[in-house]
Amino acid sequence: MQDGNPRLTPSGSRHSMKVKEAQEAENEEPVNRIKPFKERTWKELIFAGWLCFIMLFVVVLLTIPPPPTVKSKFNLGLIPLGASILTMLVDSIINRKYAFDAMARVDWTVVLMFMGLFAWIGGFQNTCIPKRIFDGLAEYMNLHTFGGVILFTVFVIIGANIFSNVPLTILIIDRLPDLCGDEKCTGPLGGLILSWVATISGNTSLIGSICNLIVAEKARSTLNYQLTFLRYARFGLASALLVIYCGLPFVYFLGRYAT
Repeated sequence: MQDGNPRLTPSGSRHSMKVKEAQEAENEEPVNRIKPFKERTWKELIFAGWLCFIMLFVVVLLTIPPPPTVKSKFNLGLIPLGASILTMLVDSIINRKYAFDAMARVDWTVVLMFMGLFAWIGGFQNTCIPKRIFDGLAEYMNLHTFGGVILFTVFVIIGANIFSNVPLTILIIDRLPDLCGDEKCTGPLGGLILSWVATISGNTSLIGSICNLIVAEKARSTLNYQLTFLRYARFGLASALLVIYCGLPFVYFLGRYAT
């Protein structure tokens, strides 16, 4: 005898399971969905306000110069580090979240790469090789002459694509006062030109900036997209050189005459 309950065949069972999974997926809230302002709880609003405050506070602290009476060198890296620790503490108190969750999302390979990079820069600087190279070119890179500015710009572009732009800046920033001929440079001219050229030079090639390497690695691991050196340089080289030399007269005017 057959009972009154219908029996599911294997194909029917699989179909019903797929329908059930589809219904559950529709009912689930997306993890990365941004909640509208009206749907946020008071705790989420307080934490969002704290994030806005702490980011603005860090920017203000990083831009305020130290008073002339302060002789000791303060490590500016302690400011964002302290802000991060305070933010994790506030998140633990308000949202009842463990700081371990935030620490687990940090890409520690990038942190390790930066640590190794700056350790290598310190060792390379102690060899006096950068000093000898810069001393040999310093007399030709007079920032009060047209040829000196062009040579200094070329030097920064090439150096930024060998050492990367931030390490190059660390290597030569203390030597900028020597680029005004027989007298010391006192104005912001050298710093403005270096910051302008080094920043844009980071877009020249894939190794011009560490950020480019991070983006290329993320594109490979998440999107399976290979951003090669030549593929990047096809667009980065021309655009970076165009921006550098179009903006250089304006930067030179600010550093030489507008201060």
